Amino acid sequence: MNRVLLVTYYFPPLGMAGINRPLALAKYLPRYGYSVDVLTVKPVAYWHFEPELQAEIEANAIHRAGSRDPARWLRLIGLTKLSMQRYGKQRRTPMPDSKSGWYRPAVRLGQRVIDRINPVAIISTSPPVTAHRIARALSTQNRLLWIADWRDLWGTRSIDQTFSNERDRKAALAIKHGINTTASAQTAINQTIASYHGPATTVITNSWDDDLGARWRPPSRNQPVRIGLLGTLVSPMTVEPLWRMLRTIRDQYPQAYGNLRIDQVGSDAGGRARNQAEHYGIADVVDWHGQLTRAATIDLLSETHGTYIGVEERHGDGFLTARTFDLMASGRPLLLHASATSELAQLLDPLARTTRFDSESEAVAVDWLTSLAAQSPTIVPCPDDAQPYASSKIAGTFADILDRIVDPTPSFD
Repeated sequence: MNRVLLVTYYFPPLGMAGINRPLALAKYLPRYGYSVDVLTVKPVAYWHFEPELQAEIEANAIHRAGSRDPARWLRLIGLTKLSMQRYGKQRRTPMPDSKSGWYRPAVRLGQRVIDRINPVAIISTSPPVTAHRIARALSTQNRLLWIADWRDLWGTRSIDQTFSNERDRKAALAIKHGINTTASAQTAINQTIASYHGPATTVITNSWDDDLGARWRPPSRNQPVRIGLLGTLVSPMTVEPLWRMLRTIRDQYPQAYGNLRIDQVGSDAGGRARNQAEHYGIADVVDWHGQLTRAATIDLLSETHGTYIGVEERHGDGFLTARTFDLMASGRPLLLHASATSELAQLLDPLARTTRFDSESEAVAVDWLTSLAAQSPTIVPCPDDAQPYASSKIAGTFADILDRIVDPTPSFD
């Protein structure tokens, strides 16, 4: 079996959406003839941990380098968990990102791992961009093939939006150009990100985990009708349109309102969504479950009859959250708040079970909610329209790229 080195900062026991893609590659690429060794970071302070996911990967295939980045320093002085209330709050963005202190230790350890396992290729996935810098150095030193996988434009935003001064922007653009032009292949999770990094970048979406997906089941009861709300509620995600719809139903269709409940799983950073629910006077129908394990989340949301996902129209077009794919696997009807040009709309509009609305068509959402309250739908978990987005299928697409760059000789079979 060929061996591949995967460079990723975010990996279990770190949790949340950032670990989904590297975990899927480590777990499912071996099905296609590529065993994976992971180069990641030693324990750091973080928002949320999912140590149970480590058991899915052989311990001797995970190599952890030290780091001089702030999250590592905080862990070394005894702070384990960060506060989600401080999510995204920084006076100035470091160049190229806050994980640059991981670069030298990771390159040193990565070289020792390469000497031992002799991989045929490297895959790096960002954010942080430092992961690509590490992979580029190791690829150059060892003349190894390298796939650069982009899960964001740069950080969460483009270079122009990330850096406030011209010097940093020019330095970041030079790093980006170096990655874009020297990687053997590039991949991205959606077309917006792919276009930002070059026309040859292949779109490979995020995915839902095959094993976890098998836990989804139809709800065991019909009443009341429950709507699932999944994930960390930070910008550009928005639930305010849902709260407005519920207020309208409360005022105009009280019988339907009495038959609806919302199950929210995940963090409400800063309590913004709770405050909004109170403001709209619909907090009485919302159950807040906080962060649960992935298995417990699916077990709880299997009792729902529909799901909601929404992004802010003013700057959410390029955003495609990983939770979307878990909701696709659920088989539930999906209420989507997004503009017609958004990545979410491009992915979900073709599904017959998607009802999309925006600020100009909120009546559509009201009709959807009242209809659901009157009659529970038939639900088939892991339906056919979700199958192309299973993690095993996504890993297979990466394997196709590896096959092409590792052995470019055309086959005439």
